[in-house]
Amino acid sequence: MATYDELAADLARWIADGAWSAGDTLPGVRQLADDHGTSAATAGRALRELASAGIVDVEPRRRATVAVDGAARASHWLHGLPALRMAGSDDPALARLIAGTDPPLVRLPATGSAAGLQALWSGQADVASLHLRTPDGRYNAPFVTRVLAGRRPVLVHLWRREQGIVLAADRAGEVRGLTDLADLRVALRPTGTGTRTLLDQLARRRGIDPSAFAGPTLTSHLDVALAVATGTADAGIAIRAAAQLLDLAFIPLVSEPFELALPADDLAMLAPLLGAAASVTFRQLAEELGYDLTDTGQTRLLAS
Repeated sequence: MATYDELAADLARWIADGAWSAGDTLPGVRQLADDHGTSAATAGRALRELASAGIVDVEPRRRATVAVDGAARASHWLHGLPALRMAGSDDPALARLIAGTDPPLVRLPATGSAAGLQALWSGQADVASLHLRTPDGRYNAPFVTRVLAGRRPVLVHLWRREQGIVLAADRAGEVRGLTDLADLRVALRPTGTGTRTLLDQLARRRGIDPSAFAGPTLTSHLDVALAVATGTADAGIAIRAAAQLLDLAFIPLVSEPFELALPADDLAMLAPLLGAAASVTFRQLAEELGYDLTDTGQTRLLAS
């Protein structure tokens, strides 16, 4: 007689292999019990196990159906992996989005676009958030194509956002661009983050040695804005949203895409996150903070 965990594993394998697709209805408890030579109680417990892992959806007096991201979740569950693990770039809107996602994503401590790609390459993360710019102005795809070579890399667009100089409102007239920051305490992001990479590129383009910028190195855009707001720094390099949250002045430098990178086989697991991103409440919040959500959810399969 099959035990509940054996039956759950069999069902998960069939879902992972595509025998049942998203939205398909599974056999009822009695049929599962008859087909697998076990009891209805055992079959019911197996379905509850899959439901707790997000592989199937269950409702009272209805047969279970395969979740929209059931195949990807089944694959992770069979390999003993946790929920979708995300590493990479910091973003205030992304933090809010993850907090409102059910089931939640696991946010890993690897912060910054470069660290996210490293975690993705090594298998420590399933998805990386990034905004990594090449010297010729291209974003993300050239890096992801190499890091996920042979794994059908995908980029999912979340939004566009502005990077720029953050200042206290009463100092806005003192600074017009990067050339005016040399003698100020400038709050910076760490090496390896997309923001620090962008700053170095823009500075060199203007003939400025990036080492001329001096000030505290901080782990998030909001930390940069807080340093400016509290007077710990005279200026900072961060996104518009961080400035708006603390009512600071902002001088835009570039508009950039903020995207998620992952193998195509895990794409379905982003469905809860993208569903939350499409909600009216989230879109209103993000747009008020200056994000452009025009192409949110747009997916590109990259050549590898």
